[in-house]
Amino acid sequence: MIAAASTEEKRAFAKDHGADHVIDTSPEGWRDRLKAVTPGKGPDVIFDPVCGPLFEPAFRSLGWGGRHLVVGFAGGPIPALPANLSLMKGAALVGVDVRQFLQFEGPKGAAHLNELLSWVADGRLNPIVGRTFPLDAFAQALQFALSGQGLGKTVVEPA
Repeated sequence: MIAAASTEEKRAFAKDHGADHVIDTSPEGWRDRLKAVTPGKGPDVIFDPVCGPLFEPAFRSLGWGGRHLVVGFAGGPIPALPANLSLMKGAALVGVDVRQFLQFEGPKGAAHLNELLSWVADGRLNPIVGRTFPLDAFAQALQFALSGQGLGKTVVEPA
């Protein structure tokens, strides 16, 4: 697994939590750094919760038949992708929205969710909690989460 992060602290965090390789997100030379850790062929799958300035370079870096999973838009304005790139790469841009998956494919979504929860129960999937806030500090929690400074998930605990 390859993780991309903006600071040395975040790259160390990713490495400490299972990333095989970590790369800096600065745009200059980013595709070269990515290709260097994928024996020159590019990644098969990109999990993208940011969709920021590296969205198009990431898609362009996919190997043949790759999939770019769009999970969110934390990176600001929603980017566009030239349609010919999908054809040139034989690649797919896939939207991943758990809420709609459960809404439109209920039984399949429930089965996937149950499998994920069983992985958590078995300790095979361990969500990393970063900073925790009490419910009455939800505004600060949201502000902190949106700041991009956190490591792990920002959690709001009910009373």
